[in-house]
Amino acid sequence: MSEARQVLADAMTARNKCQATFEAKTQAESDAKAALTNAQTTLSTLKSGESPLANAQKAFDEAKERHDQAVVTLANEMPSSTT
Repeated sequence: MSEARQVLADAMTARNKCQATFEAKTQAESDAKAALTNAQTTLSTLKSGESPLANAQKAFDEAKERHDQAVVTLANEMPSSTT
């Protein structure tokens, strides 16, 4: 009888270890799927030109161009000083 109890206890221990391993692998799979989804979303965003960094660079370039044009316009409108 005690041998049967020991076999049952060993079987339960093995079952618990298998259950923990299964749950860890299930969580790892879920994490991997989430990471893949995030990577795909980021890639799609980059491909569509919606990158925040790219948008910031574009806005900066446009502002610099407007500034440069304003400087040229002001320089052209200033009266020449004749001394």
